[in-house]
Amino acid sequence: MFLRLIAVLLLVLAGCGGDDERPQPPAERPQPPAERPQVGVPDGGVARGHADEPRQVEVPARDRTAPEAVLQLQRAEAVSGGPAPDAVELDSPRLEPTAIGRDKQGMTRIRVSLRARLRCGDDVVPLTRYFPPPEIARPRIPPGTLAPTELTRRVRFDLACPDGEPASAEGRLWADATSAWETESSSAPIRFTYRG
Repeated sequence: MFLRLIAVLLLVLAGCGGDDERPQPPAERPQPPAERPQVGVPDGGVARGHADEPRQVEVPARDRTAPEAVLQLQRAEAVSGGPAPDAVELDSPRLEPTAIGRDKQGMTRIRVSLRARLRCGDDVVPLTRYFPPPEIARPRIPPGTLAPTELTRRVRFDLACPDGEPASAEGRLWADATSAWETESSSAPIRFTYRG
């Protein structure tokens, strides 16, 4: 028994290495590789990058994530969760926004919302429009159904007074996105002005 204890102690001491290991001079230290391997996949795990994400998916049994809502007007772009861009000055009283809704678990609706005030002669006329108009039915898509992952809506709307073109207009537009599971998000608003 005593011999076993001595043998174990000798093995432990031999394994420690003692003081024989001295620090290597800087020139002899191993250098890390020039390019370190990445921990995550740069394209988020999509085999051929985000451009190849599916255009349609089967709606999952649950989805609590909000979709992404994007609105473009001329060169301005507003995104859900992002800051509002600078106001857009219109050259004519025509609005031509594009709304885009994205959700990897499926989309059901994308809408452009408009609130404005038009100067019609001596009057200021309020204006509210939704493209498409609000629905009475719920837009949820049942699980297992194929749904698009991206929806786009392009709108062309003339700002007009009862007797013609407004003298001026100011307002804001935003995009409302609804996923297959009725989770919603809105883009930041884009403000606009028009002077006739």
